[in-house]
Amino acid sequence: FFNRVVDMHNEKLFRVRFDNPKELARLRDRLGHASYFPFVQPEQANFVFDFTKFDQRLAANLLIQLAIKENIANLRDYKLAVNGIADPLAMG
Repeated sequence: FFNRVVDMHNEKLFRVRFDNPKELARLRDRLGHASYFPFVQPEQANFVFDFTKFDQRLAANLLIQLAIKENIANLRDYKLAVNGIADPLAMG
């Protein structure tokens, strides 16, 4: 179904139908983070990336590139965890 959507500019119409964030995360895992990336209106999206997986690294790169082109301040409440331990990102 998802890859057959012709008008991706209206993807927000079916993306908001997911009430449970776990369902959305499960769908993103099944379809791939890069293919399910919200290019149109990513404002209210939450992301959790596992950098051991190529597809999720690619989606994180897309997110950073989009933030650089628009406004890096749009990224809020981000953190990096290595082996479950949060890195304070002291150097920025």
